[in-house]
Amino acid sequence: MEDLKKLKEAIDKCQSLRQMALGRKAELEKRQEELKTRFAELGLTPEAAPARLAELQEEIAALTREIESKIPWELLKGRG
Repeated sequence: MEDLKKLKEAIDKCQSLRQMALGRKAELEKRQEELKTRFAELGLTPEAAPARLAELQEEIAALTREIESKIPWELLKGRG
């Protein structure tokens, strides 16, 4: 009788874990669809995103260098 009780408890726990996993799966699937939609709005594919991100980072770095080159650092040294 004790063995049957343990088995029932184990089955109940497994069913509970399964329901939790299914709920989490549904959340992740919804998030995946949201991300796919956002990527499409941006004209990106998930595969192209890393390369585009690298391009944008390089563009930001180039613009930062350009801005820094236009700042009169020598004039600002004594003003600080």
